[in-house]
Amino acid sequence: MRLALLPGLDGTGLLFDPLLAELPAELDPLVVRYPPDPSASLSDLVDVAAEALSGGGPWVLVAESFSGPIVGRLIVERPELQIVGVVFCASFLAPPRRWLLTLLRFAPLAAVFGLPMPGWLLRLLCLGREASHDAITLTREALTRAGAEVLAARLRLLAGLSTFS
Repeated sequence: MRLALLPGLDGTGLLFDPLLAELPAELDPLVVRYPPDPSASLSDLVDVAAEALSGGGPWVLVAESFSGPIVGRLIVERPELQIVGVVFCASFLAPPRRWLLTLLRFAPLAAVFGLPMPGWLLRLLCLGREASHDAITLTREALTRAGAEVLAARLRLLAGLSTFS
């Protein structure tokens, strides 16, 4: 059995680095990474994840945040991947706070994500008030690598979901 880590909104997998440093070497986890493509659909990202997981199962998946709907579709659409367990980490199958996501459809998200994120805002929205300086630095790096257009496009993807399908 293998462990695969599927990333959040940034898609970089960078936020798994602290976890990877603590996992026993014999687990040999796979970190799935999504391409930084703002035109990628949810189906495209499901295909990226399926390709990464092909031929290596059975799998236990850790779905961080944004990856919940992707993992939901993998389970339903790709039984050949042999997914035997899933851990949803700050994740969902149906989008939470639909009203907020609907409002975000009309916001200039790329412009907002293009601005530097102060630590207090990252703590409030993403990390919790006890987040360390290292966690804030790593989160900023992940968001920067993903790019403002990609982050905005992925939030819009979530706004369009009714469930994981």
